Amino acid sequence: MTVVICDTYSDLHKDVYGFRPRNVHFETQEEFDAEYDRLCRQLEVVIKEERQAELNNQKELKRRIRSLMASHSIDALTALRWDFEANGCDSGYGWDEYCYTLNIGYRFSYILKGRGILPNPSTSHRDWQERERSREDYLAEFGYDDGP
Repeated sequence: MTVVICDTYSDLHKDVYGFRPRNVHFETQEEFDAEYDRLCRQLEVVIKEERQAELNNQKELKRRIRSLMASHSIDALTALRWDFEANGCDSGYGWDEYCYTLNIGYRFSYILKGRGILPNPSTSHRDWQERERSREDYLAEFGYDDGP
């Protein structure tokens, strides 16, 4: 039981601070409980901050995609492909790498791949063109509105 508690504490500490604790000793169970509760509260804060960062990055991505679409008269899929390539996401992990690099959350990748909207980024230009739709259809698929 003690090993499981220590492992759980170590995992929690890593989730909060990004590294495992070293040489931690608790004199009493109450001391451990207090520190564990503090870490749990801190983890809630970290999760909220990470989620907010993802939402901010998603907004920035949408702004960037809209800007590319407007300035180059391209559709959203082409703009996404350009952004993918510009971010150097070509190590073979595809859209998951893109989501990780931009810190926009993997849900974005999952939704787009699951709907068949995004081909594998390494596919040919012809495969990309076959998936092209009108600007309005892409905007709707990606949750973009036509407003500023």
